[in-house]
Amino acid sequence: MIRLEWYIRHRTEVGKEAFQRAWRGELVSRMLSFGESLKAERLVQLSLVETGANLGLTEARGGDMEAFFDGIIELWWPTRPAMEAALSADDLQATFEKVTGALTQGRLIGRQCNFYRG
Repeated sequence: MIRLEWYIRHRTEVGKEAFQRAWRGELVSRMLSFGESLKAERLVQLSLVETGANLGLTEARGGDMEAFFDGIIELWWPTRPAMEAALSADDLQATFEKVTGALTQGRLIGRQCNFYRG
């Protein structure tokens, strides 16, 4: 299996609370459609859980870190060719922006590709 991850931050003008409401509400069905359009076998949508431990981890790393991500999206494909075919079919950034609308920052913040053998 191959997993591609996106790390998401809300737009400053949207606000964290409004983003989280949409992230857990209206964006769920849009994210599922996004995954289906890319022929992903699995889509996982993760949300930030803010706890006191977050501050402790930040301080343990020197305290000068960028803000936490508001969410993570994982898309999974069975093979590398399946992923490559899905991702070459469309402008991924434009598709993602259509899905999230004006809620996220103007670019995909990060991508990570993990290969799993199983």
